[in-house]
Amino acid sequence: MKEIIEEGRPFKYVSESETIMTELVLPNDTNQLGNLLGGRLMHWIDICAATAAARHSNKVCVTASVDKIDFHHPIRIGELVILKASVNRVFNTSMEVGVKVFAENILTGEIKHTNSAYLTFVSLDENGKPCLAPLVKPVLMIKRDDMNRLLFEEVIESNRLRKNNFLTFLCLMIIPSILFSQVERNSEKIFLNGFGRYIFVDNQVSLYNLFSYDVDSDGIVDIGGLDETGKNLYIYFGKGFNQFTLPVRYSLASKFSGVIVKKLNIDRRPNLILYSKIDGLIKIYAFNRRQISQLMVIKVDCCFSDINIVNLDRNSELEIVLSGPNYKGIGIIAFQNYAYTYKKIENETFIKLIPFYLNSDEKIDFVGFNSQTKELILLRNNSTYNFSKNVYKKFDEAFDEILSGNFDDDVINDLALISNETKAIYILFGNGYGSFTHFNKLRMFTKYSSSLIFDFNRDLIDDFITYSRFDKKLYLKSLSNDYNRILNHPLMEIERLFSYTNYRTTTTKGIAVSSSQGLFLIVYSSLSFPSEKYALSSKPSDLITIRLEDELYPRILFVDNDIQRLIILSRNEFNSPQEILSIPLSYPYERIKLLSVSGNELSLVCYKSLLYHFDYFKINLKSGNYYREILTVDGSISDIGLEKTPSKQLQINVIVEAKNDLRMISLKPFLPNKVVLNEKLTSINEINYTFDFSNRELIFFEKSSTSGEMKLLSKSSIRAIMHRN
Repeated sequence: MKEIIEEGRPFKYVSESETIMTELVLPNDTNQLGNLLGGRLMHWIDICAATAAARHSNKVCVTASVDKIDFHHPIRIGELVILKASVNRVFNTSMEVGVKVFAENILTGEIKHTNSAYLTFVSLDENGKPCLAPLVKPVLMIKRDDMNRLLFEEVIESNRLRKNNFLTFLCLMIIPSILFSQVERNSEKIFLNGFGRYIFVDNQVSLYNLFSYDVDSDGIVDIGGLDETGKNLYIYFGKGFNQFTLPVRYSLASKFSGVIVKKLNIDRRPNLILYSKIDGLIKIYAFNRRQISQLMVIKVDCCFSDINIVNLDRNSELEIVLSGPNYKGIGIIAFQNYAYTYKKIENETFIKLIPFYLNSDEKIDFVGFNSQTKELILLRNNSTYNFSKNVYKKFDEAFDEILSGNFDDDVINDLALISNETKAIYILFGNGYGSFTHFNKLRMFTKYSSSLIFDFNRDLIDDFITYSRFDKKLYLKSLSNDYNRILNHPLMEIERLFSYTNYRTTTTKGIAVSSSQGLFLIVYSSLSFPSEKYALSSKPSDLITIRLEDELYPRILFVDNDIQRLIILSRNEFNSPQEILSIPLSYPYERIKLLSVSGNELSLVCYKSLLYHFDYFKINLKSGNYYREILTVDGSISDIGLEKTPSKQLQINVIVEAKNDLRMISLKPFLPNKVVLNEKLTSINEINYTFDFSNRELIFFEKSSTSGEMKLLSKSSIRAIMHRN
């Protein structure tokens, strides 16, 4: 990246303008739903951004424009609002400031990213005239400013795209081979056979010990790993829809052989566990958004090769379990209040040890293979440091891998033992009470370097994802229906595989692969079906659709009378249904009526004709929060509509049949005195009618008493009848 520092013009680092502002949401800051007012939040955003601009320029700064403000989640009363702002880019007199807003629940400690905003400020001199602002310079050498560099580059890119959309489109049309040459080179080697979709991410860095995890707690999965030196950690932060930022580099003080990202529940933050097998060194860090801070350094015995993170004692903190062919026994590291204890149990050496549910008591047990005796050992969990040992079987060959999964059509865990020496796979079928019912010995046709367990063909039975060094191909291996054969499905050619891992988001499942061809994903929709016909419910009633302004596909709403719930579905990027809300109903209603749509909020009712009650809902589709009230009326419901009063309050108008009268009852939900009007419309015996809720007019057919003809009454006649009655 080029330095954009003009000679003679001062500059400052991004970190020098960083501003953090904290506010407590009080009752005066909220609307009638108890959520923070958008205007109040925009006011705080403007103050925080102006402070950052003033710190950078050392001048009075005024707001020139607001590029965009994104609202991701509502902020509730009593929560802390944390605003973080910094100057991302300076032009001449103007500065672009980015603001991120977080909400912290004081009681639980949960922090969520709620808003993002970009504002432009102009610096003024003593005479109130625009003046040059110091340029901003990202620093590329330290961890914190790797993030600043990304912000700097993203602002340059977004500014360029805003001004040159047509040029960008032209480039994409004329020179796609230059922009996507890596993808085109790979496409000749991809033959997924319908088992997924290939998504290229990047080819700048070769990653080992690949992981996928939401490390910055923004609700989007990230991908990362160590480089070949073991001294640098790279993370691609997710942007949604399987898109990622450029890699952020974190320089490490030592050389590490492996990395795991998981919440140890020490302080509610995601943890980065770096370890060196030879040195017996484990360092634990905590992520604070995209920054990391060291929590503790643990020194253990040399030389473990397997590290598992599990919950052995059902306490909130997890434990780290160590094992390996050169590590005698089993090492257990337990945590409590930022302190740890390290203890070794057993005296055996396990070439492989994996966590496994042997019983139905929800305690995590272990299964290990002793390479010296060639015995498969079952270790049942009695307490954190107390396991009872049992030898399941002595085998004739040694095993390179032990994997757990579900390889039949029950819900009990099974086991797979893989031997590259004899090219055999043993499938052991669990019985759920401490052992296995039987096993099948299956034959492989080549040796494999490593395997993943994953249900890739979507039949609810786990498959094997394996890489063959012999023919340099990535394979999907699935079991036949009789569990006696392995079916081979080549996925793609890979010249050299560095690492791969399971990848899962709310809408996709698949694997992330780091190889000589670059970093890429092979994914499919986790919510897709094998055809365009979707089994939504066996007993649905009514079905409506609604599309929000920022959505490509409409949402589907229907009543599922099987489970007596209101279901709201959206369609994901694969155009497959995705359930976002399942709301209980007080009665198996037959009708849904959408009353209003405002932004992400819906007002609707579920009712059934001739009943005297209905459910009213106010639903926020983005957050998933909803309010429900069961309302009753004096009469049989015929129709329901919405009216906004001059005071902009919501009023529900219900047309009911009570005795020989047709009446309109007006209700205001969530108020103590709900009924505001009970008005008689007419006592005429109508054959058919409708009600115009916007104009509050009844339109119906009337049969002439003399001629017997049907007449449609005009709106003016109706007004006269209503006035006369």
